[in-house]
Amino acid sequence: MQFSEITIVGVGLLGGSLGLAIKKRQLAGEVTGYVRRAASVAECEKAKAVDSCTRDLQEAVTNAD
Repeated sequence: MQFSEITIVGVGLLGGSLGLAIKKRQLAGEVTGYVRRAASVAECEKAKAVDSCTRDLQEAVTNAD
């Protein structure tokens, strides 16, 4: 594992694919996502593209490497 936490700002098609690839290759212990829409939070977690997702940018990047 190279990173303890990675944050993806904008978990759309590209960000979601990146999150899945990071998790598959076990490059980080935690993958956090930042999105703007409330509906996107549930979509990200359902797709398992990230471990956690938030609409608060400061919260998303607080522990990111």
